[in-house]
Amino acid sequence: MAIEICHKCQVRFRNDPTKVYLIELKGSSEQPLAAKPFTIWLAGIHECPGCGFKIVKIRDRRPLRTIIDKDFAEVLARVQEERNKAIVYTGAEE
Repeated sequence: MAIEICHKCQVRFRNDPTKVYLIELKGSSEQPLAAKPFTIWLAGIHECPGCGFKIVKIRDRRPLRTIIDKDFAEVLARVQEERNKAIVYTGAEE
């Protein structure tokens, strides 16, 4: 089990009950606009009670949907309609 600690404040992140969907993209780092969604995760937002810094943490070990699931496009469209609950992650390492 991972414990999320704020490096700056040295306190544990607080779990926000708000669920979000993390849409993971796959594509070329040279052409980020060509990246395509390939995984949808159910996630939660954790916030530092000291400084307010937020992180997104995946809730389950398995994704909600992957591109090989038959209903992926349908679920993706439904998730994208909930604009304030969808977070897009490019998968790029910085």
